Amino acid sequence: MDSEDTKEKEAHDYTKVYSRVLEAHLRLIKNGGEGEFEGSIGVSEAVMGLETEEALSVVGYIIQDISGDGIPELLIGEYSEEDGGFGTMIYALYNCTNGVSECVFEGWYRNAYHWMGDGMFTYSGSGGAIYSMFGTAALSKDGTALEWQDYYFTYEKDENGIK
Repeated sequence: MDSEDTKEKEAHDYTKVYSRVLEAHLRLIKNGGEGEFEGSIGVSEAVMGLETEEALSVVGYIIQDISGDGIPELLIGEYSEEDGGFGTMIYALYNCTNGVSECVFEGWYRNAYHWMGDGMFTYSGSGGAIYSMFGTAALSKDGTALEWQDYYFTYEKDENGIK
């Protein structure tokens, strides 16, 4: 790692970098899920119809280096006291590049990402009754993208059994 990379990692207070994202999610929770921005769909869906106090108890976050590059990412996800804290469903993952937070991916119940550990996530999604997708992905070494390890999907066949 060169000295420029080291300076970049030391130059930012990641709590401050991610504070705007966290404040936006807090406003979303207090508004009962009303409002939309990049990374908000899962949280909006999770808190819709809940009173603020209850909504605040089902969403959590963690700032942690998931990719292993020395720069922490922000994970916003399901919080469950039954699971002993942070659940596995991830609503959004943000990274920090040059002091600016960016949404890497977002999930919700029909487009769900779950934390596996070691920088890995599972995915399951549905595009309707006959369209299903699932797979596993790793967060890229720089934390800016998912790298799919495997990905499976179903699709409708025509009358000849061919798409």
